[in-house]
Amino acid sequence: MEKNIAVIWGDCSSPEIVKQTIRVLDKVAEKYGHTFHYTDAAMGGEDFAFIKEKKPGIFVRLGARTPGGAYGSAHSPTFYCDNACIPVGMLTIIGLAADYLDFEV
Repeated sequence: MEKNIAVIWGDCSSPEIVKQTIRVLDKVAEKYGHTFHYTDAAMGGEDFAFIKEKKPGIFVRLGARTPGGAYGSAHSPTFYCDNACIPVGMLTIIGLAADYLDFEV
């Protein structure tokens, strides 16, 4: 699988967490034969930054659309998710926890 990933630094109060996420995604890519291309992007209208005012965190926006397939934007009644994205999302979250806790998955 080859995917483009937007890296959203937000206010960058936790740059180390963003870098950790990229390391984990690189491990997932290597282990499962994926290729990820990273591009810096703006956060847009997402309100996750409000939560990050209290605690460091990371926002993982998982692309859930099949190229050329159905599309509906998040938080709308037309939202569509290709369930094939779920394993990559779960492996990313598990990898982040494992990396943070310093153990191998």
